[in-house]
Amino acid sequence: MLRDKSTEDLPLVQCVVTWHPDGVGILFSIDHSIADGVGVDILLNQWASMMRTGSEEPELPVDYDHEAMYRGLGAAEDGERGWFIDMVDSVDLDKTKDSASGAIVETDPRTPKQVEESLRRNVHMFEITPESLAQIKSDVSADDASSHLSAIRLAYALFWQRYMASLSAKPNGHFDSKEVCLINVIHSTRSLINQPYYIGNAVCPLYVQLPVSQMQEMSLAAVAAEIGRHMHRQSKASWVSFLDLMQDPVRYAKFLTVFGNPDAKQLTVSNISRLSFFNADFGFGPPCFVTVYPALIPGFAVWLPLSGKGGIRIVWNVADDVFKSLVSDQLLTKYVDVVF
Repeated sequence: MLRDKSTEDLPLVQCVVTWHPDGVGILFSIDHSIADGVGVDILLNQWASMMRTGSEEPELPVDYDHEAMYRGLGAAEDGERGWFIDMVDSVDLDKTKDSASGAIVETDPRTPKQVEESLRRNVHMFEITPESLAQIKSDVSADDASSHLSAIRLAYALFWQRYMASLSAKPNGHFDSKEVCLINVIHSTRSLINQPYYIGNAVCPLYVQLPVSQMQEMSLAAVAAEIGRHMHRQSKASWVSFLDLMQDPVRYAKFLTVFGNPDAKQLTVSNISRLSFFNADFGFGPPCFVTVYPALIPGFAVWLPLSGKGGIRIVWNVADDVFKSLVSDQLLTKYVDVVF
């Protein structure tokens, strides 16, 4: 994954270990070009294992073979690029030079520092308890046709629907019939190439697109079913198309113009709640608290495990005016607790 000019001289990996009277704090930062969430999970667990055992060799295999990954993927076939790739390629960068996209790209008139400071102020935290997850499932599953839907997928639908309502609501309560909204659920695609211990970046965003007005009229179960229908369309061709996009400087700038636009009606979910590094033991016992900071992109939400409870903690980059609307949204707060 490419880095822009403002960050190309920064370290790819940074780690700070702080000793406290009652414990140890580890701050770990890694560029996405080195590893994605699953890759970080492998690295941290290997590191923890070596600290506990005193071994100089990792306990499990570690796979850095990027060329093998590409050979395993094969070539993308024409016609399998997907509507999102086509939408990115259709961007005219000359027409975006005077607009603040929210992304750190050369077309953005703000400095990278201004963009970063603006987005950092917009990070908020929400929690869904195990009881609330069960309640979402119970409320929706009264209809036998939706009993197969998982609580997590219903939670995706809930956040997408309420977030789009907060972004799209007009003073008269109506929506522009031409507006479309997106949800992007980030997946690891290691299973496609049978390289479970591959360290590098192996994510493939799965986008779902619906007209805003139509989505707002759908039941929560119907929205969740639509998300699930697209999540099963993962393919080698779609992943290769996305990786090719990320390696091209011009196309990557177009991607950021779409992906980082604060006015875009899109929600990105990176659900890493099932990764095991949240319990990584470096020899001091399981950590008492672990968090992950979201990407500085409007609408980007990291889903983490709610420590010791089995629920979900959500760290979400959402603008303050939209946050105020979400806090007062009774359909959301029926199931979701607002932390800050």
